[in-house]
Amino acid sequence: MYKSRENLIRLIRFSLSFLFFLFILFQIAAGEALVGSITVKGSSVLTRAEIRKHVKLTEGKVFHAYIFYNDVDNVKAFYTESGFPNALISGSYEEKEGLMHINIDIVENEPEVIAEIKSSSGLAESVYEKYKGKRWTKMISDTIIIGLKQYYQNRGYYKPNIDVKKRAGDGLDVTLEVHV
Repeated sequence: MYKSRENLIRLIRFSLSFLFFLFILFQIAAGEALVGSITVKGSSVLTRAEIRKHVKLTEGKVFHAYIFYNDVDNVKAFYTESGFPNALISGSYEEKEGLMHINIDIVENEPEVIAEIKSSSGLAESVYEKYKGKRWTKMISDTIIIGLKQYYQNRGYYKPNIDVKKRAGDGLDVTLEVHV
C-alpha cells in the first residue's frame, strides 16, 4: 500500500524534470547564435595565442553578449599588465547566417619602459639591473622579487620581505622602487 506522501514526492520529481525539459527545449528553440569565428587584429608585440587565452568565448559554443564584454575587459587588463596602459581595445560582433563573428581590434600605442630601478639596500644590483630599458610587465616585477628572495636566502636570510613598487616617471618611463 502506497502512502500519500510517496505519491506527492513522485509528482514533484516528475513535474520538476518536466519543467527542466521544457526549459531546455525553449532555450534551444529560442535560436541562440553560436560563435562562428574570433579574429584579433592589430596585435604586434603580444601574440594572438596569448590574447586568445584571455578570451572565454570559443568557436562553436553559444554566444552570450555579457561574456563577450567580459572578454574585451580581460584583454584590456592583460595589455595593462603587459606594459601597455594606453592600449585601445575595442570589440564588435555581427550575426551572419546564424553564427556570431567576433572582432577584437587592438591599437597598442607606446609601452611603459623601465627607466630607473631604485633600491633601499643597494645590494644585489646584478639581479635587477638587466631590466633597465626594457618594457615593464607585471612578470618582470615578480621575477625581480623572486630573484632577490633567492639572493637573500642564499646569504642566510629567512623569508626576506621584498616589495617592488611601480612609480610613474616622465611620460611612459617607469621607476621601480625595491624595498628589502
